[in-house]
Amino acid sequence: LPSPEFLELMTVLVQVPHPVVLCLVHVYLPPQASLIDFLSDLISTHNVILLGDFNFPDIDWSSLSSPSGPSYLFTEFAFRANLSQHITTPTHLREATLQEEISIARSNYEAALVDKFAFSNDSTIYSYIRNLLRSNSLPYFVSFGDKSECSDEVFLPDDASVPFSLQTPAQTLDSIEISIQDVFSALVSLNPSKATGIDGIPARLLKSFATPLCEPIHHLLVQCFAQSYLSLEWKTHLITPIHKSGDKSSVTNYRPISLLCCISNVLEKIIFDKIADFIQPHFVSLQKSSLITFCSVRHSPLFSSYYINGQTIPQKSIIRDLGVIFESDLSWSKHMNNIAAKSYQTIGLLRRAFPVSTPIKTKKLLFLSLVILKLTYCSPIWRPNLVKDITILERVQKRATKYTLNDYSSDYKSRLISLQILPLMY
Repeated sequence: LPSPEFLELMTVLVQVPHPVVLCLVHVYLPPQASLIDFLSDLISTHNVILLGDFNFPDIDWSSLSSPSGPSYLFTEFAFRANLSQHITTPTHLREATLQEEISIARSNYEAALVDKFAFSNDSTIYSYIRNLLRSNSLPYFVSFGDKSECSDEVFLPDDASVPFSLQTPAQTLDSIEISIQDVFSALVSLNPSKATGIDGIPARLLKSFATPLCEPIHHLLVQCFAQSYLSLEWKTHLITPIHKSGDKSSVTNYRPISLLCCISNVLEKIIFDKIADFIQPHFVSLQKSSLITFCSVRHSPLFSSYYINGQTIPQKSIIRDLGVIFESDLSWSKHMNNIAAKSYQTIGLLRRAFPVSTPIKTKKLLFLSLVILKLTYCSPIWRPNLVKDITILERVQKRATKYTLNDYSSDYKSRLISLQILPLMY
């Protein structure tokens, strides 16, 4: 086949039962005599089916005739090769409306995803956004030194020193007895939405069939305890890095998520429950509570040092508890800035994933489901009373209303009226 400058060619060899050999050739080439000659030689030695858009709108296929030069050459070739046209009517009838219908179908699909997320807590929309943004790629290491440093911080050599051990307590848990009821309770408590491990057995399957599976799994776990052996697959983790904060190009800003096999989680829960039942009735170390009140007289706040294994726990002026940032002076400024930054990131993500053509109703539902939840999470605790904090949060909603309505000219009050929502200060 000649290779002109504008040739586009793709060849696929299809494996079919011997002795048939099926070769699919996809080619685009402006009509010219060299291509016609090549096809003539090919047809003389092979069985050929020509498919596709020949770009000859002036050919009369019923009489196999054409007035123009390139079309005439093709009709002559078809006549000499004894080719017959099986399709005599146009097949591309919706060219003018195809893009519009694709856009409408996408809008309807996205609206359905948003409705499921808002009213049924369906998390499929997160996978859809990740696929649109291709944001699941990980950064590369800057140098080989970074690899070794990161590995040294996580993995230890086999001969590394072990932590010191405390004195052996008077009462010990010598053995753990596993019953079928323990296995059944652990199976039904599995979260069906959790990811699977390397064995590929989903938690939904184990939970749905907990009744017939509890006895064989119980036998399997008892044998593991009796032989002091655990399968390698049950001890192998799938590590998924999740970005925490900061620069995404730095591997130190990622938190590893470890995925074990679901049966490993079942065994872990059973052992945890047995150990918890053993230690709960016993007294706790006095180091866990440094102050015991013996009178009802009010005193000034006492700041005592707390210890774990003889080590003083350092005090911090800022802590995060269940997503809320607490400060020692009971100021909420850092929490305001934190939730505002996260909300801006979410708005930017929505702008990249859902274009301007997305219906206003869908974008409003996305805003109420993904952004407002961040801005109002635990708000009775940190409700702002300073103008600067109120302004920080109100700016987030101002930007979100501009994106939702695709209106960057009207005032904030008009946009709120159009969306039928209230300012955050209310």
